Parts: sequence; C-alpha cells; structure tokens
Amino acid sequence: MKKILNILIIVALSFSLAINVTAKESDKVKIHVFYAEWCGNCQNLHKYLNELSEDKEYNKMFEIVYYRIDNDSKYGVNKEFDANKEIYLKVRNYFGNKIDDGIPLYFIGNTYKIGFPESAKKDIKDLIKENYYSKEKDDIIQDIIDSKIDIKKSELSKTKVIGIVVIVITVIVAGVILVIYLKNR
Repeated sequence: MKKILNILIIVALSFSLAINVTAKESDKVKIHVFYAEWCGNCQNLHKYLNELSEDKEYNKMFEIVYYRIDNDSKYGVNKEFDANKEIYLKVRNYFGNKIDDGIPLYFIGNTYKIGFPESAKKDIKDLIKENYYSKEKDDIIQDIIDSKIDIKKSELSKTKVIGIVVIVITVIVAGVILVIYLKNR
C-alpha cells in the first residue's frame, strides 16, 4: 500500500510541476503594437523593442504582437490588412473617444501609449515589469480579440479560470492521498 501512496505522491507532484511549467510559459507580458510601415515613430519603437528583447533582464518577460494597419503598396502588400484593421477598429470601438488618433498605438496589459517619445522607453520597461510581476495577467487586446469583453469586462479571464481549476484539482488529489494514507495507518 505504501507503493500506491508513493506513486500517488509522485503523480501529484508531476502534475503540479507540469502546471507550473505551463504557467511560466504563459507568464510573458504581451506588447500589442499597431503600426504602419511608413511611420518613423513606429520604426523607432520596433527597433527599441528588438533591442529590449535582447536585454538579459527583460528578454524572458515579454513578447511582441505586431498589427500592421496600413496597406500602402509602396511598402509591399499587407496580406493581414483586413484582419489587423478589424482588430484595430474593435479596439478603437471598445475605448471610444478615449484614444486619440495616432500610431504607433501599443498596449502593455491594460495600459496604452501613442507615439514614441524618448520618455516612452522608461515607461515601457516599467509597464513590462509591473505586468510581469503582477499576479493577475491582464491583456485587454487579447480579451477584445477573443471577444471575452464588450463594453464591460464581465467575464473571468483565462488565467483566473485556470487558477481555479488547478486549485480544485490539487484539493481533490490531496484529499485522495489523505484518505489512502489514513486507511493504511
């Protein structure tokens, strides 16, 4: 019976480690960038984010999702134009008049920025750290894309649901182990 108990403990620990590995991979902060090829500030932001992705302190904290929203043939045909423009319009619609026109328009968590002044570099680093170390991983753009929210954010985020499921499964496994242990005492 001790063998069964040991096997259950190993299975529970393996399950726990697998969940932690999965959670770590999804802990990256997404930076959503709406840009145009002809935009000088967009190019500067792109260059800065590439440099930041090579920085040892930050490179494992974030990933970048680009949405090219121009369709200027001078810079090549944008095959994703319709899909990106639809996402951009959903975002603009969600925020209403709160967002001024301008690009680059980029989101880190639930915070957005427009343009790329020199001061934005520190803001971006601070937002990456703040969102990376936050227990609640908000990603308003992904929520809009996935249609998880409309005007009011009322649904549970994917992270919260996964957390609840992990807690429930852990409690059940611990209960089964405890019952088996008490029966064999």
